[in-house]
Amino acid sequence: MMVFISLIIGRLLILGDSEYIKKKFGVGYRLGVSFKLTEELNHESLVKFKTDIQNMVFNIVKGSTMDMESTKNDLNFVLPFVSQDRFAELFYSLEKLKETLPISVILHFFC
Repeated sequence: MMVFISLIIGRLLILGDSEYIKKKFGVGYRLGVSFKLTEELNHESLVKFKTDIQNMVFNIVKGSTMDMESTKNDLNFVLPFVSQDRFAELFYSLEKLKETLPISVILHFFC
């Protein structure tokens, strides 16, 4: 276990391991879902798939939000630390979607 200590102007600001600091001061995880454009994936079906995925994420991981960095071909979400116990169900559901949709899924930690 690593312990991190942060001093500012000689005063102790943070003392704890990385997990404590992430939970105490972090925002959460970033989930990215990218769509691989194909001839079969037209604009109307892309809009429907994106809406379905948004609803799935919001229903499974309460408190998740859309990240403003989403683009035409991808969706980005912020998943809160406190909902980590729901991530397995979300990833399982997204993996099942990968069987029928041309998507890729990436999870990043960020503060």
